[in-house]
Amino acid sequence: DIAKKEGSLAEFAKGYRTFGITRSEKGFTYREWLPEAKQVFLVGEFNGWQNSTPLHPEGFGRWAVHLPDKPGGGGSAVPHRCQV
Repeated sequence: DIAKKEGSLAEFAKGYRTFGITRSEKGFTYREWLPEAKQVFLVGEFNGWQNSTPLHPEGFGRWAVHLPDKPGGGGSAVPHRCQV
């Protein structure tokens, strides 16, 4: 099943490049592997510790949420040194 979904075991092992918090040109993406999850939220100081930032299933146990930067160069949606 890993070869079918990921291409190979070697490609699957490169998950550290996509899981956790990663930066893109337009914001951050938070991704976790939670194969048995029914619902997942990212909580932290940035959203007042509320279940208001849901992750969306991507298939094969992956869940992710994209956090775009604030408009007009206003900075990151999750400030530096913010607890999550």
